[in-house]
Amino acid sequence: MHEKCRCNKNCYCDIWIDYQVALNSLQEAEELAHQNWLEIQHLYDRVSQLESFIRKQGLSLPEKPD
Repeated sequence: MHEKCRCNKNCYCDIWIDYQVALNSLQEAEELAHQNWLEIQHLYDRVSQLESFIRKQGLSLPEKPD
């Protein structure tokens, strides 16, 4: 006879397995979102530097769309 499932780390019921899969998916999503944010920041810095360079050359930039 099996003990009553309490859904803890020693349990292998469907609920616990689903929880572990969901937790793993959320951790992976967080890692990807963090890496994406770092990439966005890097690209924003590059765009800012390029805009500054263009303005120093006496050129104008198109207006930002609404």
